[in-house]
Amino acid sequence: MSRIFLTGDIHGEISVNRLSGKNWPEGRKLSKQDYLIILGDFGLLWKMQPDRNEVYWLNWLQSRSWTTLFIPGNHENYFRLKQLENVKMFGSEAQKVSDSVFMLKRGEVYTIENKKFFCMGGARSHDKAYRREFISWWPEEEPSQAECEKGLQNLQDHKNKVDYILGHTSSTSAVKRLGEICGQDFSSKSENLNKYFDVVCEMVKFKKFFFGHFHVDENIDGIFHCLYKDIIEIG
Repeated sequence: MSRIFLTGDIHGEISVNRLSGKNWPEGRKLSKQDYLIILGDFGLLWKMQPDRNEVYWLNWLQSRSWTTLFIPGNHENYFRLKQLENVKMFGSEAQKVSDSVFMLKRGEVYTIENKKFFCMGGARSHDKAYRREFISWWPEEEPSQAECEKGLQNLQDHKNKVDYILGHTSSTSAVKRLGEICGQDFSSKSENLNKYFDVVCEMVKFKKFFFGHFHVDENIDGIFHCLYKDIIEIG
């Protein structure tokens, strides 16, 4: 029986402190049939060509006992991601980085250990004024209309019922509530994808919604859960 864990953004720097056996002893007990899902801003495929850092950490992940999955965030090199090989996985289509690392595509519904996951990665970079297009920022960071429509159609195909929603950001109300809990103004980060998730949350029956992006660890009213450094198991 596969085990499924979730954590937040890593931004291309696989924190040994977060995933080491000392700080995450549960990882030592896993197998390649167990999964760690990163909720966006994986960011390891960052340079236009693989560099020493990328190769080292991909090999490090390959040597771990688990399989790593991720949804795309806003801080990703989308040119590199588009080059990835499409593979059949979990009843849908994912993209292969290595034998132990895979990207879960936008708008897809995946069935892992009899649990259905709707995935819609991406968000808007609010620091893009300080970034360079196609070097440290890519327009594809936000889902296209076609990807959003595909997501809605796939949800309808699953009778608008899944177990979990995985996003890099979340619905407008969840982001607002997160700001209230954290004492920060996240409302300035409102974007079209938040409104899209408003529609999804209204039409879809689900148990929990997990997301990253905001660099905090907070459980929001038992339904929404923002993750950063915490690693939690679901199921």
